[in-house]
Amino acid sequence: MLDEPSHVDPVKRRRIELAFAGVFVVAVLAVVLVALGVVPSGSKRPVSGVRAADDTLVEKSREPVRRLPNEGGRTLADAVRVGALAEEQAQGAREVPRKPTPVTETELAEILVESHKEVFGKRPTIMRVGVAWAHLALEHQRGAAVECHNFGNVSVPESAEVPFYARALPERQRKDSKSALGEWRTVTMRFRAYPSRKEGIAAYWRLLDQRYTSALQAFDVGNAHHAGRKLGELGYATAYPQPYALSMSDLHGEFRTRLLPQLGHLDVETEFHGKLPTPGGE
Repeated sequence: MLDEPSHVDPVKRRRIELAFAGVFVVAVLAVVLVALGVVPSGSKRPVSGVRAADDTLVEKSREPVRRLPNEGGRTLADAVRVGALAEEQAQGAREVPRKPTPVTETELAEILVESHKEVFGKRPTIMRVGVAWAHLALEHQRGAAVECHNFGNVSVPESAEVPFYARALPERQRKDSKSALGEWRTVTMRFRAYPSRKEGIAAYWRLLDQRYTSALQAFDVGNAHHAGRKLGELGYATAYPQPYALSMSDLHGEFRTRLLPQLGHLDVETEFHGKLPTPGGE
């Protein structure tokens, strides 16, 4: 190594040494930050896994409200039960054949009542059952058009790791639950496939309870028209809200006048004891 010329000014030399030391420190810090997974701002790489997860949740929140999460509508308590989550993950995202699983009009009312007692731990009111019957009768031609035990035509996103069946049908798309519905388009949608009618109808009740609470309050007072409008406004139905609501109201009237006299054996409450809907509330 050559000796430094003696004529170099000591002060200038000191400044050069400090400059080299500063560069060295910056280089060491950069290496440490990269090793920890932290990158400079402006990079497309996420700062951490938390940020990436946040972005994913934001994107999921923009999907139609009607879609179920990967848990297939189960509550968090259900998901963490021993073996429940592992069993569902073992099923994976797989397409199954479309299988007709029809029920009669009377059976539809009966399984609504029995499932309600299991999901909520209490008997339903006759008003709640009547509007729910009208809703599913509208969605499934009075029970004749149920497929794969899916009550309510509940769809799932492509990312959902659950069994599904596919259908091509006209739908009106929206960016999120509060956006206006767009033009009708023929799309291929994935619908949740359930192994039994018991699981399918239970998922329907949980979906209403967890995502369409204000609509369910209208069920409780026997107002099928208002319930239908709320389901449309909240994104459950992609049809025009007013015709959808009118059809539900007509079917509810049919339930009360024609079907109810045949259902005296149903184990239901005849009076409403819950919370009335808030006027103008969501």
